[in-house]
Amino acid sequence: MSMTLSERNLFGGALVCNMPENALDASEARQIPDNQEVFTNKTCDQSIIFDILEMPTETSELAKHAATFHFEVIVSDDDNKSEQIEDRIESADSNLVVPETFESCATEVTAARGKQLNEHRDGTATDVQLTVVVFRMIGHRTDMVVTFNNSEFDSADENSARWTDEDFCNVARSLKLLDQSLFINDD
Repeated sequence: MSMTLSERNLFGGALVCNMPENALDASEARQIPDNQEVFTNKTCDQSIIFDILEMPTETSELAKHAATFHFEVIVSDDDNKSEQIEDRIESADSNLVVPETFESCATEVTAARGKQLNEHRDGTATDVQLTVVVFRMIGHRTDMVVTFNNSEFDSADENSARWTDEDFCNVARSLKLLDQSLFINDD
């Protein structure tokens, strides 16, 4: 069953999207970089992160599949002991679509899903499912990266308001670009 969604401003209102109503804006509790928006689930260990990142300039096969590239960067930055990509999804092979307001600048949409093992200081470990969707905006040399961190083993009870993959897809599909000046070009 999917959550009730409500519209939220991102990046000072340059973007908007529909987020689950139980999403907390992490910037109200801690410092968040200017190129990032982070929302956490009030009831369990889940988050949705929006990153505006420079498009990689390398031409390796990994950089050609934007979501896999960013998935690899995310898990390598976290100092985790193991990682595994389960799916690489090309927009032509799925129902991934460019949000209508992105059509003038987004030319590629990809997704990757995988797991990483987070080892904690107390010796315990948590399996976390990561789903990464990337809207590659070649004209702006920018990747809009949307990540769903879904802890598979947390203490929330079965009746908690956990976000589903469907909820995450609804969030990603609801993105609306209202102000393209968000993307700075050095031309």
